[in-house]
Amino acid sequence: YNAVMFCLCLTPDNKRLITADRDTVVRVFNASTGALLKELKDHSDRVFSVAASRDGRFIASGDDECRKIILWNAQDGRKVFTHQHNGSVECVSFSNDCPTTRVATSCKDGNITVISIESQLVVFESKSHQCCFSCAWSRDSHMLVSGGTNGDIVLFDATDNYTEIRKINLQVDAYVRALTFTPFDDYLIVGTEHSDKSIVIINVETGEEIHCVG
Repeated sequence: YNAVMFCLCLTPDNKRLITADRDTVVRVFNASTGALLKELKDHSDRVFSVAASRDGRFIASGDDECRKIILWNAQDGRKVFTHQHNGSVECVSFSNDCPTTRVATSCKDGNITVISIESQLVVFESKSHQCCFSCAWSRDSHMLVSGGTNGDIVLFDATDNYTEIRKINLQVDAYVRALTFTPFDDYLIVGTEHSDKSIVIINVETGEEIHCVG
């Protein structure tokens, strides 16, 4: 197909590939054969972000100018709910608990938001950045991290009403576009748009930079 792809992810069992496309459609492919399995259609604008829940039940997608996130049933493609934001949805991320209980979003208006899947209500929201471009959960879902402009990163305690653990600044004039925790949640891997610090590894406990790659 000829759609421009903004984001993609694999389901936890590595059997399906999900893409977020410029033509407003979320597509689900067989990861082994490349066959198209589903097209999820309810966005009215280009889809910037997509994620699959760890328990395999849900797909989340977020769009640009319409500023909404859609939660889909991963099995039959039905829409579970829609949540409207005040800025374009740059990133979506599911908590890693099983069954999955929450989905986080980072938006261009600077907000990071956490929505309960069961109640479909916002359980946390914080304007921690000028613009928020990325978010991620620790492997045990005890921490949530967000990334924004000017190399800013904020770490939250998801077990204590999302209190702020610390702020980290990479001392670069660049967007933090990607975040992920290492398997034991001891390090944070950061992807930025800066040529001298495109990948940065941070000690989660101290906030110190361990290594960077240009």
